Amino acid sequence: MKQNINQLIFSRIAPQKKLKAIEKLTSSELWATPEIITRIVKETGERIGKSRNKRLYISRDRQQGNNWNSTVVAVELYKGTLYLDIYFQMDSTDTNLSVPFSTFFSKGEYRGKYITTNRYGDEEPHYFRYDEDDKKMVLKSILLEYVYTKYESKLKGNGKQESN
Repeated sequence: MKQNINQLIFSRIAPQKKLKAIEKLTSSELWATPEIITRIVKETGERIGKSRNKRLYISRDRQQGNNWNSTVVAVELYKGTLYLDIYFQMDSTDTNLSVPFSTFFSKGEYRGKYITTNRYGDEEPHYFRYDEDDKKMVLKSILLEYVYTKYESKLKGNGKQESN
């Protein structure tokens, strides 16, 4: 049975059932619209400074990437536009990049490029790519982070998370 992601995430069902349902979502059910992700970031994201902009950090154990050289660390809502904060590891250094949500989740493979300059002033491009499966895992991690953040006390009360 095909589920509506909007009804699943924002319905009044137990958080444990939401987690199980998110894990079982198929690829066609998983594609969330920017409106759903915007609402998720507005509800559970942290303010960036004193502005209205918000950032939803994805905890380290739920971060997903391309299993090669990059990982999606956070989702940001900056002046009403969604961005993904991507940690990108290169040969001798690493950096965080901000990629528009709509560009990243457009159809097909996403190919990112970061240009550095070497000690001679020559530009050196560094690449990373996300295929459809990688994008699905990133979306799933955002949805899981929303449930774990929003219902943290209910999940701890049932022994799903260990306290430090």
